[in-house]
Amino acid sequence: MILLDLGDFYRTYRKNFSLAYDLYRRAQEQNSRDETAYRRLNDICRRLGRADEAGEWSAHWAQVKTTKGRVDGRGHDSDNSCKIVVALRRIYPYVLRIEGLLVVVGRQYV
Repeated sequence: MILLDLGDFYRTYRKNFSLAYDLYRRAQEQNSRDETAYRRLNDICRRLGRADEAGEWSAHWAQVKTTKGRVDGRGHDSDNSCKIVVALRRIYPYVLRIEGLLVVVGRQYV
């Protein structure tokens, strides 16, 4: 959070956009799930005339946002099928995934 505040100071009051960019980049590296860092990087890249890089930061945040909810990086799991698969794997170690009401075991449906 301190790096973002320092970046804001250099961006707003000192108009030192390159130093602000460096500080925002370090803040993003320290906490890759912080939306504020991505928004600031997007803004500072636009101010520096790097529209392509600004778009890349937006796209990168969209990717991080979808993987934010789960530890394994596969996005949100709203129907709790992951918990069911984990529970089934304790009983049947070859359970791969659930498709609707079908449980996929290896390449066969149960």
